[in-house]
Amino acid sequence: MGLLTVVGLTTAAPAADTATLKWKFEKDKPFYQEMSSETTQNMKVAGSDIKNVQKQTFYFSWTPVEQDKDGNWVLKQRLKASR
Repeated sequence: MGLLTVVGLTTAAPAADTATLKWKFEKDKPFYQEMSSETTQNMKVAGSDIKNVQKQTFYFSWTPVEQDKDGNWVLKQRLKASR
């Protein structure tokens, strides 16, 4: 048995002191993202407490490929590096 949830999203009128944020993409001009993650695991192995900490950083490029008639962009994502 499945459960279907329908959510209606509404927005209130903007206050006088708000700003509209909007991306300004240029076709074939990439922009870059750095994403870091830290994972901590606490385990018990053969009766001993073990703490494992992993830190990872990913570097992505995003390239605007094309824009449709409604102004939506198709972006190409590439993983450039990780450490």
